[in-house]
Amino acid sequence: MTTPNHILVGTDFDENGALTEGSANAIRHALRLAERCGAKVDFVHSTYRSAEDSTIHGDLNVGRAELAKLQAESAAVTSELVLDDRRPALALIQHVGSGSHDLVVVAKRNHRRRDDRKLGSVSMMLLRMCPCPVWVIKPEQEMAHNAIAAATDLSAVGDLAIQYGALLANYEPCKLFAVHAWQLPLELQMSHSRIGDEEFRQGTQQIIDAATRHIRAIPAFAELGERGKVLLANSTPSAAILELVEKQNPDLVVLGTVSRGGISGFLIGNTAEKLLYKLDCSLLAIKPDDFISPVS
Repeated sequence: MTTPNHILVGTDFDENGALTEGSANAIRHALRLAERCGAKVDFVHSTYRSAEDSTIHGDLNVGRAELAKLQAESAAVTSELVLDDRRPALALIQHVGSGSHDLVVVAKRNHRRRDDRKLGSVSMMLLRMCPCPVWVIKPEQEMAHNAIAAATDLSAVGDLAIQYGALLANYEPCKLFAVHAWQLPLELQMSHSRIGDEEFRQGTQQIIDAATRHIRAIPAFAELGERGKVLLANSTPSAAILELVEKQNPDLVVLGTVSRGGISGFLIGNTAEKLLYKLDCSLLAIKPDDFISPVS
């Protein structure tokens, strides 16, 4: 099931107690999506402060009033703001684990302390460890999407990424670019000189045609009609996605994450890890069905 039924929004307040620009925008997007798919929305704010954090927040009633106004303007079913004294990412992950939330929405931080990192530590921890999909929204993200890109490796989680992208593209409506990076099988590469150019070309075309059929057979993608675009590239997945982002300028990239290696949940696949540090647009990360969060 890709249609969210219960959305959890992480909220953030500035030193005056007001909603930050990014948090207010994330709330608007969550409420807009909830209206369209009939989902319920909950809100959590972490009051945790580390010993090194000298920030003192003002009266949170200011932010509460702003949140209440946004809630009143929406037809979505919502609940009151919950304050949690755990670290922000931990609070959200454990709320997901103890409830029925199937989508977490947060904002990218308004300012980056490092030019080589597009995401803050809270977003990174959520993308790596949260058991449900995580939507990280840019503070300046427009309400209506211009274009969405969804990456797939033709696996089950790749199909889920396409479905989520199609869901959002249908609500807008806007174009959805389904991008897949394909590689030549080793046996085809080694036999090129023996079989000749024409047979080699036919072999590569079969790979391309099979990938295209796979993507177009996904019902949610097929429903988009001409708004669904299949883009294939003979390159690495990260290079193919970055090239698409540069050419088509989507304001949202959807991709599946895959847990690999030693500790479940800490590694989300080489492609996703590379892209998290480079993508400047909003990001929706999908977990595979068998993903197990290391946070109990």
